Amino acid sequence: MVIGLDIGFGQTKVVFGDESVRQDVFPTLLAHYVSAGPSDERVIEYEGKEYVVGEGAKAFESKIAIASVDLLIKYAPVIVKYVKSVYELGDIFVVSGLPIAFKDYADVYRQKIKEVKGVIDVVVVPQAAGVLEDVKPKVSVYRNGLIVDIGFNTVDYLAYRFEAGKVIKERAGTIEALGVRSCVNTFRVHLPSELSYLKNYPLAYLIEIFRQGSVSVGGQVYNLNELKQKVLSIWSEQIYSRLSEELGFLLKDREVVVSAGGGAYLLDRNVFQREVIVPIRPEFANARGYYKVGQAVVKV
Repeated sequence: MVIGLDIGFGQTKVVFGDESVRQDVFPTLLAHYVSAGPSDERVIEYEGKEYVVGEGAKAFESKIAIASVDLLIKYAPVIVKYVKSVYELGDIFVVSGLPIAFKDYADVYRQKIKEVKGVIDVVVVPQAAGVLEDVKPKVSVYRNGLIVDIGFNTVDYLAYRFEAGKVIKERAGTIEALGVRSCVNTFRVHLPSELSYLKNYPLAYLIEIFRQGSVSVGGQVYNLNELKQKVLSIWSEQIYSRLSEELGFLLKDREVVVSAGGGAYLLDRNVFQREVIVPIRPEFANARGYYKVGQAVVKV
């Protein structure tokens, strides 16, 4: 069974299947399991410790948020064991990825996942390259393009062109600390004075307020959609500005931009002033691309 596995700092996306392909997502969140009597929680054992993964981890005090590449690699085996358990999978061939800035960690990441019993082999693909694999049929009609993969923490980019039917990767990189988290933190800073106390609330709570565009306090509903749109505009312009710094003429030369990742839902596409393609369910674009890479390897 081929598994396209995109372990993000906010969510983990999984794509797998033979005759019918399944896409699923769960929070990239772990917690140390502490028994308090009978429980239906799925408990994952790893290196002598017990963990709860995904939605179930939210109910436990000793939560572990994956906030760095080191933690992502450390707990990747726990997440893979959870995937095998929850979807009742046997032997699997895993194709996964890391932000482009962390490409030097690919070998250790691969070896950590291979520790899991039933993992036959692992291929690690740079993020954004997975997106390109997913959308290649749609973008092959253009001479060149740019992938902008917006995750929770990072923005990965990949400038490419087609030459004699082959993809030539021109420049790629990672912009750290400019993902969705950055957008929500800007929203936090600009909250009105009467809601200033919310600035001290956990990020997860603010993300939900941001998503809804409103908050109810003492029976009064505060409409924050105008602020949300202002913040989204500021954030989108920041992303474009940083891409311009990184790519220079390569950005101006692009015929098409592909916006993917969970942040694609939020990005103001107008900042690019050219054709922008957003894949269906863009948060799964990398995982779908990884899955396609795995399927191609298996067929060979």
